Amino acid sequence: MMTSVAQPVFDRKNSTMALGNLLGVMGTDVPLKELTKLTPPSEIGPNGYSFAITNNGYVLFHPDLRPIYGNGKTKPNYNSVDLAEVEIPDSDNLHGPHYSMKLRNEMITRSGKDGNLTMRVRVHFDNMKRVIVRTNSYFYRGLKDTPFTLGITLPMPYGVNHVMGIIEPRLVTDEMYHDMFLTKENNNTWRVANGWVYCRHGNVGDEVPQNNEEAILFFVNIGRHKNESMRVKYMSKCVKDMKLIEGSPLVPIGKLLFDANITKYLPAHWQSKIDSTFGDYGVELVWIGTRSGLTRFYQAAENLTEPMYIERNKQTVQEVYYLRAVDQGKDHIVLSVPFDVGAEKNETVVTMSSPVVITSKGEKEKEYKESTAAVVGMQVKHSFIADAFFNIINKTQDSLAWSCADDDMECYVLDNNGFIIISETYEDTGAFFGDVQPRLMDHLVIQGIYVRVQMYDFQGMCDKVENITDSATHILTPLSFIATTFTWFWKEVALFLIQFNLFNLWAADRSSYSANAFWGDWQDDAYPCDQQMALYYLNEKAPKIETDKIYRGISGCIDCDKTVTAAHITSTNLVMVAHDVSCYCPAGQDVSITPKEIKHDDDMCEYLRKEIYRKKPDTCVSHNPNEEGHCGRGAIPSQPSLILLLSCVVLNLVVCVPSLWQPETLPWQLALSSRR
Repeated sequence: MMTSVAQPVFDRKNSTMALGNLLGVMGTDVPLKELTKLTPPSEIGPNGYSFAITNNGYVLFHPDLRPIYGNGKTKPNYNSVDLAEVEIPDSDNLHGPHYSMKLRNEMITRSGKDGNLTMRVRVHFDNMKRVIVRTNSYFYRGLKDTPFTLGITLPMPYGVNHVMGIIEPRLVTDEMYHDMFLTKENNNTWRVANGWVYCRHGNVGDEVPQNNEEAILFFVNIGRHKNESMRVKYMSKCVKDMKLIEGSPLVPIGKLLFDANITKYLPAHWQSKIDSTFGDYGVELVWIGTRSGLTRFYQAAENLTEPMYIERNKQTVQEVYYLRAVDQGKDHIVLSVPFDVGAEKNETVVTMSSPVVITSKGEKEKEYKESTAAVVGMQVKHSFIADAFFNIINKTQDSLAWSCADDDMECYVLDNNGFIIISETYEDTGAFFGDVQPRLMDHLVIQGIYVRVQMYDFQGMCDKVENITDSATHILTPLSFIATTFTWFWKEVALFLIQFNLFNLWAADRSSYSANAFWGDWQDDAYPCDQQMALYYLNEKAPKIETDKIYRGISGCIDCDKTVTAAHITSTNLVMVAHDVSCYCPAGQDVSITPKEIKHDDDMCEYLRKEIYRKKPDTCVSHNPNEEGHCGRGAIPSQPSLILLLSCVVLNLVVCVPSLWQPETLPWQLALSSRR
């Protein structure tokens, strides 16, 4: 994706300045990727991000801007996504509470000044199947002499703290270098995030490896080189224009070396533990991802269920496993399985992750600051986790009147967004619980185990559905074709006038525009639409597995009462649910997470006309004395503006008063119906 920056070039000669001759327009295209590099992920941290908007509130770049759909196709309205459509406030009001508009309005009007705002928002991830509600702090500043405002978002409270640690390449000894990268356990068992800038490459023609891992070793070796001129030649690219802290350059490669030194003994430690203690626990893969973008891993199984997992998830602070672990918090483990993996009937793994949190004393008494330095992950065979769960839960339930082993009882383990981790029926693994047990999912929401929130997608694409009707409809309303043709005709006329400008017919060069150009080349089997869906997250106040806090309730059905037991498994993101299968309950409220189109049929005109703040030009020049006698032809009164105005009025009637053109409301249909 690109953004274009342009500026007009005028003839400034004294003899022709009064004419205002436009010589041309000078412009350049800037890749948005280059702008996002100014705020590297290693500096912002997990769940933080940067974004920018225009003076009209439209998003220039944002992590939730999704301009591509399908097989690399560009959405038709990708360049008119408003900030209020990607920052969704924690409210069921479609337009959001007042402070959602306050954020975009302040960013638009902020001219070179700093501003900040705190807002509670709903954030979706994993292809809009999961949601979390968090409090974000927004910091923004208008970019001088541009129509853009840059913003940075930090999650609260953990987003404002980060771990500081740097090792300069020149301080890396041969022994440190060997232990970090060349030992048997560390050789080819580490990866670096793709696309992150650790060092600016050397001059044109310099031999710098393109592979990130090889490039890191290259710059580390250059930084350790005894030849000072060689060091300066390359390493100046790393430290140039960087701030200094206690004489050490604060640069990404210094942070990465610090993490590499701290984690250098972990692979050997993992191997020792798994070989001696956890060998039969189904462990396949263990890794750690650090904030600097370094991933170290140990492959415990010869054949991995997901052999490309590390290669696909080495962006550390940008990966889902990392983000979910940080949100879950210290001393918690997040477990997940791939979506709908059970339906494929293939063996899968359970992915676990937990944050490594560093705590330091604050400035005030009894004040402590916490920051996530890394996230540790592990993949274990799903069959081992499921067998261990049922063995433990059946032993625990010996003293109860029921057990998961009973034929009339069924047990599930769900994650914090309602997806099935463990089920007695393997085909249910990875499915949304509401699709398998809709009545039971609704009951869990009513009892406060889960929270249901409405989420909106204002960048949705809906599939076109062809309406099939019988021929009798057209026989009964023969004049409907005339009404349809009339509507189409005025739409085409209005679009033609807007695009063509009739004044060119007699006062300027001929053009060859057509009304169809208005729609561009996006015609496809899908069309832009607004979508709404219900997503779920675990209530922090849900009962935990403690004898006196397990939820035991009764869900009333038609001919029986269903026994339901549910509890949050301590220190995890899991919920155990058990219910009596002998009592059948039909589905109640729709609990599906499938997106549904928001229809604006009744209030389309009001929806399109809703007022939203756009910034006007800072100055307005309506007259220049130097232009006396040199007015352009565009201002002469012969321009047919009246025709265009009338056409727009007719188009407004056609679109916004659909009842006038609906065949079913026409009097002749009533007459035809009365003759039957």
